[in-house]
Amino acid sequence: MRTRTVLAAPLALLVILAAGACSDTPTQDEIASDCVTALDERTKGDTSKPSACEGLTEENWLSVRAAHALKDVNSDLGLIDENLDEMRDGLDELREGN
Repeated sequence: MRTRTVLAAPLALLVILAAGACSDTPTQDEIASDCVTALDERTKGDTSKPSACEGLTEENWLSVRAAHALKDVNSDLGLIDENLDEMRDGLDELREGN
């Protein structure tokens, strides 16, 4: 009787862990990736939250939205790419003490 109890407890734990590992719930990273795709595909000027973004926490939604907005500004104006080399050069000069 005692042997069956000792063997049953670890077996039950393995079953519980296996059930949790097989969960179909997407991670925040997976949802964010789908969200970015949905944001890229939506019509310009559309400010509604795509359904693909619904599972994100509020903090992650704001982060994805802010990053996407910066990407939009960069693609429209080219500001980040044009100034990136200048910023790197300035940082290099600061590090070198010039």
